[in-house]
Amino acid sequence: MVRAVASKQKTVTCEETPKTPKHSLTIGDTVLEILGRPKDLHKVRTHNVYDNRWRVDVFREIKQDTFRITDSFFIVADEEGGIVSAAPNIVKRY
Repeated sequence: MVRAVASKQKTVTCEETPKTPKHSLTIGDTVLEILGRPKDLHKVRTHNVYDNRWRVDVFREIKQDTFRITDSFFIVADEEGGIVSAAPNIVKRY
């Protein structure tokens, strides 16, 4: 499932693969709330690595039609999808 997230400039997608548990969108949204939303955000990819461990990658458009992972986090989540810990720590950047 892919969910569109509206921003002022364009629609951004948060990806969820068929094997991804239900909390992937919640975790991706929470990371963006803490990190901030870059003006050139392309998408947020959230992948369940195992159990309640997640990899969250933030893709930004570097130049037209060129995208790069600019922020990446390894997340431990609770049963409700709340972030328990992150490596590296998530800090406001945008």
